[in-house]
Order: sequence, then C-alpha cells, then structure tokens
Amino acid sequence: MKYKEILSFNFKLLEQKDSLDFSRKFYSDLGLKNYSTYWALLDINSDKFNSFYSLAKIYLNNKVANFYGFCTLTQSYIDNEDVEWYELVSSSLVHDLISASKFNHLYPEGKIYKFPETENIVDSIYYSLFFSQKLQRFIIEKNFSGIKFLWLSDTGKYKAKNWFIPVAEIPIGKGVDHDWFDINQLVNIDNEIATNEAYRNGISNFSNKHLKKDLKFTNENHTLLFELFENSDLTILSTRRYLKQHLPETDFAFGWDTVVGKDRRRTLFINKKVAFELLKENLIKKENLKPIEILDQPPYGIENLDIEAKFPTPLYTQSEFEIVKKYSIQCYEKYLKKEKPALSIKFEDSLKKLKKYLKSNGENHPTGLKKTIPNIPAEIIDILKISNGPELDSEVIIMSDQELPEFNNEINKNFENYDFENYETNELFHFAKSINGDWYSFNLDPKSNEFNFILRFSHEELAPIEKWKNFAEFLNEIINGYFD
Repeated sequence: MKYKEILSFNFKLLEQKDSLDFSRKFYSDLGLKNYSTYWALLDINSDKFNSFYSLAKIYLNNKVANFYGFCTLTQSYIDNEDVEWYELVSSSLVHDLISASKFNHLYPEGKIYKFPETENIVDSIYYSLFFSQKLQRFIIEKNFSGIKFLWLSDTGKYKAKNWFIPVAEIPIGKGVDHDWFDINQLVNIDNEIATNEAYRNGISNFSNKHLKKDLKFTNENHTLLFELFENSDLTILSTRRYLKQHLPETDFAFGWDTVVGKDRRRTLFINKKVAFELLKENLIKKENLKPIEILDQPPYGIENLDIEAKFPTPLYTQSEFEIVKKYSIQCYEKYLKKEKPALSIKFEDSLKKLKKYLKSNGENHPTGLKKTIPNIPAEIIDILKISNGPELDSEVIIMSDQELPEFNNEINKNFENYDFENYETNELFHFAKSINGDWYSFNLDPKSNEFNFILRFSHEELAPIEKWKNFAEFLNEIINGYFD
C-alpha cells in the first residue's frame, strides 16, 4: 500500500434537532472519535470501513442523514527508503503574529518573541515557512544549494532570537496529475490554473465532481466511498507526484499553489540527503518531513507537464529579492541599535497588576478565596485568592472554586469521545471561559512541548486558537488590553 487514506467527514441528521447526539452515537458505534463538533476521522483501508459503509448507506437510503461541510479524503504517501524528496511542513502556526510590512506586502514582519522556542521551523500560512537562526546558520555553513535567506523583521516589544525567510531559487517541477482527475474539468475549477500556463501543475487536490467519467477503481473501498458521496461533496487531498528526470540537482526547491494570489506563497522542498543531515543534528523533526512520490514515467494517459515548461517566480524575483534584501538589512541595523527588554514577567508581578486592575476597574468582583483547595493548580488558587471568579474581560471569565470542578467535568464529559490532536485531555485543567463559549486550559502535561502553557480552545474547532507561555504572560496581556 502506497498511501495512508484518511476520510474526514461530518455525518448528521437532515433534521437539525438532536443531530449532535445522533452524530456522536454514529461515530461511537463505529469505534471512531470526534475531533470537532460533528466531525470524525476514518482510515478507509481499515476493518472499520465496511461497517461505516453499511451503516451510512442505510441512513442515506432512508433520507435520514447526510454528509455536510468540507469532507476530505487525504492520501499521504507512506515514507520508505525510495523517497528522494520531502516537502517541509510545520504544525506550529504563527500567522496571527505576522503581518505585511508597510514597505512591501510580500515582506512580512511580526512579534517574534511569541514564536515557539522549541521549534526551528514555523509556518506563516500566507507567506512561507520561517527558519530559526540555528537552522539557517547550519544550512549556510554546510553550503547547501538552491536556497538563500532574508532576515524576518521583528516588530515585537521584547527581545527575541532571530528568524529568517527561506527563499528557494529553483522549482521542483510541474509534477503530474492524479490518476483520477479529469483534465477536461480544468475550466470548471474556480481558480486561474486553466489560463495561467506558468502556474499549471500536477493536480493533486480536487473535488469528486472532477473525477474521470467511467473511472474504474482497483480498490473496492474507493468505489464504495464515492458511491456514498454521490450526492455530496468530497475533496481529494492527495500527495504531490513529480517526475524523476525533471527534478532539480539542488538541495532545496520550491513549489506553488495552483491559485495565483497576491500572497504568493511558496512551498519548500528538501532532498533526502540534506533532510537526514538536519534530522541527525536535531534541527528538524520527522513530522517536518512530508514524503512526496517520485515517478520514473507519467502514468498511462497522464501528460508530462515538464516538457518545455514555464514556471512561476520564486517567492521573490531576483530584482524583488535585491530590493527587499536592502530593506531587510536596514531594518536589522535599526533593530540592533534599539535594545529591547527581555520578556521576564514574574507571576508575582502579574498578580500585583491583577489586584490593581480589579481595584481600578470599578466593578464589584467576588472577594478572594480564604483557603487552599485540593486538585486545583497553585497558580489558579493564587488568582482566586485575589478574587474568587473575576471577569477580567467578556473574553476571559475565570471560574470560582465552586464552579471549577463542574466546569472541568462538563468539558471533559462533553468531549470524551473527541480526539484533541497533540493534547491529552486528562492533562488539561480548564479554568476560564469566554462569552462565546470558548474556554481556557492550563496544560499540565510535563511531556508536552507546551507544558505550563495557557491555551484558548475554540468551542467550534476544539483546537487551540491562542496560546500563552505561562500564567504570568497570560495575565499581563489580558490586563494590558489584549482583547480591546
């Protein structure tokens, strides 16, 4: 088997009443876990697929339930010794810390002090990946080819380590279309690939509405899956595939999305040899490497797009790079002249600020807790001793000692069948809520890279949407008008 195939789906009642209970039972009966309100994941090559198909088919035929939302089938190429290239990826997202500079919308700037200290690669989504100085220096010292760097402008108010924008110079190639994709559907896809010769590349992401007519699957589970989605949308997110004879001879290369947009995001690829060197030096992690499939020849009936191909520009054209580089150097020189304070907020100091904040707020806040309560983290007890359940903002309402046990039980019970990716729910202590239903958790898992972090969970996505490194930083920012 070349691919791991995961279906992400939302299956609920046509009538909205009691739909959540129905979805939860449907998933539970199949031995699946929710990862968001109505959503679940299924390996379509697992022994659970036949039961899923049979049960879903009954509800569909009886017009009781259906698939909703952005359902996807993700095909991930399974890593093996034949893999020659990887796409570099990162689950550490910093897009909310980054914005376009006034100088040029293609040159970002941001609050670098908030970047995760344990990572060497982060993703800005709209621009590119960013590399830590440690990773950037190693690449330069080793003289790896096909890549150059720009300093990432730091506009944060606290001292931070340097980060860099990697700019790959050579395209990895056009790639080839997915075997299932009907190229006659190019004109029906809502982007510019059909008219822009440079951006046209191998289609790996497409809708079930764009499948070849009379397509015969070799895997019966594919036939059954698309039968279930006959009247619903399913997006195939497959691995990128490239032709061996057209691969660059460099160590790094760039790819691109099929939509021509002003953000001009470029994906970054790395060859196997260099990837393994970076792994050996602990500069990247295995999860930073997404294997891509390399083919000797295009599959039967699939066009070779690399013959006499035109390509989009790198992240910057040569002239743009020189202009932005000059500006980047100017920013760095100014940065060196202005000494920024280190972010060293002490918890005791943030508690003093909290006292002043509540006193000057002019509202009646609950009096402080007079005793220590077991099974509640010490930092939360210290806050409750100042005010036992204060509303710091409509976005941050801290639970009292009486409310905390039930608050934690309710969240844990409601989401016991959910899969909180990267987090163990029994290691999260929930201590505050937002007016819109989001909640705040204290990560107590010492094995986590985010141990002692404060996490704001979205009640819709059931995933952290904001993070603080500790209670001191959290309280300091809330008191200073974080949500104003």
